[in-house]
Amino acid sequence: MTDGIFPDEMTQWSKESTWWTGTGPQYTFYFDSTYYLSDITLSVDNNDDYLIEYTTDGIDWHTLFTIDENDGEITETQGGFDILSSIAGDDEYLSVLDFETVVAKAVRVSATDGDGNYAINEIQTFGTPRAGTFSNASFRIWHSGPGRNPEETDSVIMREQSRARAARLNLI
Repeated sequence: MTDGIFPDEMTQWSKESTWWTGTGPQYTFYFDSTYYLSDITLSVDNNDDYLIEYTTDGIDWHTLFTIDENDGEITETQGGFDILSSIAGDDEYLSVLDFETVVAKAVRVSATDGDGNYAINEIQTFGTPRAGTFSNASFRIWHSGPGRNPEETDSVIMREQSRARAARLNLI
């Protein structure tokens, strides 16, 4: 889910994916400091709906965008993962994912509807550190809900647009 590698579209989810059943689990990505979050690219199971939220304090959450099962180019008949991006000009760009730059301390992904089986294969967030905040490019990922798959340790990629620097992060 967070190794910086996007699978080919239509790839079926497997042990390399993070998958779950039901709409209860949430995956929260805590940044080391506050960022101006400007874009997101992610790979999710194509036949489900997802909610992407952000927070500045870890308490109050706000909708960044929603993903509908009909968004993207991979049809339900084709199945598998679909890569979706808010980056204008990217091959996977979707205008429904566009959002104004926000101040964020964390982002959260949750499933809202679909076939009951959900999966994320990759997520990348893009932004710049907010002035006056410390940044050493470390992150924490928090999973709420029943068990997770695959392993206990993953990594997250956070790229700063200004320096295109990638940081490897550990799952806690």
